[in-house]
Amino acid sequence: MIYKASLDKLAKWTTILVFMTLITIGLKSIVELLNSPKTTEEIAIHCALLFLFFIILFSSWLFSPQSYSINENALIIHRKISDISIDFDSIEFIEHLTSQQIKGTIRTFGVGGLFGYFGKFHVPKIGSCTFYASQRKNLILIKTNNKKYIITPDEIQLSDELIKKCKYLNSVN
Repeated sequence: MIYKASLDKLAKWTTILVFMTLITIGLKSIVELLNSPKTTEEIAIHCALLFLFFIILFSSWLFSPQSYSINENALIIHRKISDISIDFDSIEFIEHLTSQQIKGTIRTFGVGGLFGYFGKFHVPKIGSCTFYASQRKNLILIKTNNKKYIITPDEIQLSDELIKKCKYLNSVN
């Protein structure tokens, strides 16, 4: 079964605002390039800026979580590029989290709103985690023998399915 990963309002608005801002600045840079003669250095700066904006938008979209699914051996986190697989045998713990439990979270190397919330984050009460989230509700912590993941499916019943599939699990709902 496929579990959707819809963006919450904050992620949608962040995506729209960042996209519009980068497009506006990028268009101004293109107009500047076309309207007057430039030195090679100025052309290189404008081109590098445009390339940077493209990389920010495109890579954020590529690595954002699109959906989740469960097969016979693993939880699959679907992205536009390189799905993530978490084997059931490695899962030790599953817990539903509240917004209070992730209060004070700090992004250490990740995206905080542009097409979702994904990458490395530090959660004060949990420690270092890898987020594959698209919203700030339906938070599920998955602890494996060497990592912690936070996912946010639209249907919280995904955690019930995971619990059924995992053999050796200490879960808290």
